[in-house]
Amino acid sequence: MVIASNNPENERDLQAQLSTWLGELPPNYQFLILRGSELSRFSYSSNTLYVPAQELYENILLKTSLGILWAIENMDFDLLIRTNVSTYFAIDHLDKLIDKIETRKDFFGGYIERCRDPLSLSQIPIPYVTGTALVMTNSVAEILSRIPVENYTGIPDDVAISHYAKMNNFDVTPLKRNNFSQNHLFLPTYHIRLKTSKNSYLASQRMKDVHKYFIEKRKMKKVLKYFVVMGKELTYIEFQWGSVVDFAARLSTSAKHKILSRHIWRDSN
Repeated sequence: MVIASNNPENERDLQAQLSTWLGELPPNYQFLILRGSELSRFSYSSNTLYVPAQELYENILLKTSLGILWAIENMDFDLLIRTNVSTYFAIDHLDKLIDKIETRKDFFGGYIERCRDPLSLSQIPIPYVTGTALVMTNSVAEILSRIPVENYTGIPDDVAISHYAKMNNFDVTPLKRNNFSQNHLFLPTYHIRLKTSKNSYLASQRMKDVHKYFIEKRKMKKVLKYFVVMGKELTYIEFQWGSVVDFAARLSTSAKHKILSRHIWRDSN
């Protein structure tokens, strides 16, 4: 389930997804592109779902809850992943992850980051599952589709969903993510963050380069394509001494992510 919008940058990234991994999904996968509309009802056409919510950034949470609700009522699925247009999924790696998930039980997971709790006065950072991949089984999706959107006005959608999951006593499973656009290190895993705010063109370009690596079957060619990806990435980096400090901080955050336990919510109680 991909959150889309009419923004030209987002449209370019979506087209890059459709020309790479999203357009080459195996038969056991389905996908939905979520868009807002002025309609008072749902409208579905060619893998695109128009939900009855205005196409506004602040309506991402509403679009997500409506999209999940529609999927539950109209699609047969064991696992749902809500993502965005600037994320790449390596299907072979994703298959291995899915094989480890007991889809008949409650499962909620993704890449963990921390932020100040927007629903309290506490300054202690709380964990949340980032919106690049909100991974959930059908039973969890059913509960999360009922999120009271009006209670989370002004709060980022992934923070709101994570908070509601905690309120429903769901455990969260930390999952890997390659923060390629932040750390500038290509580490093949099931999902890869490609967005760079300073240069909106990079996500779609990285999408295509990374895809060429993953679809290559010949080992030596694959190694060469890895170095091509990394070589291009070096040309994208704007070197500043301040960025070195930022780079170190991001690596530290990634390292902390590795040691988080399954019962992550207990850290913030």
